Amino acid sequence: MNLGFSLYPDAHSLETMTEYIERLTRYPFRRVFLSLLQLDTTDDAMMAKYQAIIQLCRSKNLFVVADINQQLIQQLGWQNQLVTAGKAFGLDGLRLDEPLETQAMIEVINNPHHFKIELNISQANQLLEYLLKNGARKDNIIGCHNFYPKRFTGLSYPHFVETTQTYKDNEILTAAFISATSASDGPWPVSEGLPTLENHRDMASTSQLKEYIYQYLIDDVIISNQFVSDEELADLMTVLSSEKLLDIETLDDLTEAEAKVLAFDHHYRNDISEYVLRSTMTRVVYHEEDFPAREQSKAVKRGDILIDNNEYGRYKGELQIALKDFEVSDKTNIVGWIKPTDLPLLAYIKPNDAFRLLRSGHEKQVDH
Repeated sequence: MNLGFSLYPDAHSLETMTEYIERLTRYPFRRVFLSLLQLDTTDDAMMAKYQAIIQLCRSKNLFVVADINQQLIQQLGWQNQLVTAGKAFGLDGLRLDEPLETQAMIEVINNPHHFKIELNISQANQLLEYLLKNGARKDNIIGCHNFYPKRFTGLSYPHFVETTQTYKDNEILTAAFISATSASDGPWPVSEGLPTLENHRDMASTSQLKEYIYQYLIDDVIISNQFVSDEELADLMTVLSSEKLLDIETLDDLTEAEAKVLAFDHHYRNDISEYVLRSTMTRVVYHEEDFPAREQSKAVKRGDILIDNNEYGRYKGELQIALKDFEVSDKTNIVGWIKPTDLPLLAYIKPNDAFRLLRSGHEKQVDH
């Protein structure tokens, strides 16, 4: 998976934007999203600033795509030279926020310059199927979802899957947006987060990224808002470079043995239970450790993390994650739970997958 970032230079100096780009290129970003929709095309100084920023990004080997629509094309006078004008502006591709007339789109897509035309995946997928059936060159097409600044307007998960799957089935590169929590700058005054999926709006950016990685539907993930902190970027890089991760909270009185089990490199057994996800190697590695029984409620909720205690004999030290609500015996300890923002990601941990549990700190015990 490639990562990208978004730039909104309008209210910021070229120096500020240059410093931000230089900082982000210390990380393995591969592409840049620019929105031209809000531009005043009569502002020559602003247009020159955009071109300077695009040139800088290209010099850093970043793939730059700009968002346009019919109205902007007319304002720029690019109607009859969309590809050559886009290339002259310094771009690698143009994202059509709204479709052009279909024959015109096919002609633009079939350009000989390998200039990419990015379609809006969030709209109905019949357009892509029509273009391909009528001779559009698949190798010049890429796809990218919208982001949604207004709360409750982001994509539903079923619509996201349906529209994206059409692009995946046709082996066309897909992209979607995540919203950084340390950044708030976007293209419009309204910004209640800038996610593609509505259920991502209040998630940590790391959880949003994990879901896209574990789905295998999105090729490029773009941070939609601007001026992301180095701390948040470092967290995102950890997600990008690791096996499947689940952020967890734990009891505040973990034993040393329980902490070792939680920190283990886990593997989901491939003989599936409907009640628990099992990681059994911990009972082999830590079979000589002490796992005393805990006096606690044994009512288990989905996402709870369980470790079998000394009373379970050969099973002691085995880790499980609850897949449904049920009740365990006194031979099993409840030692933690998946954070609510990461709980939906449990569905993406499949048999034979490697995964890790990341503790957020020593949390206070709660009544289960």
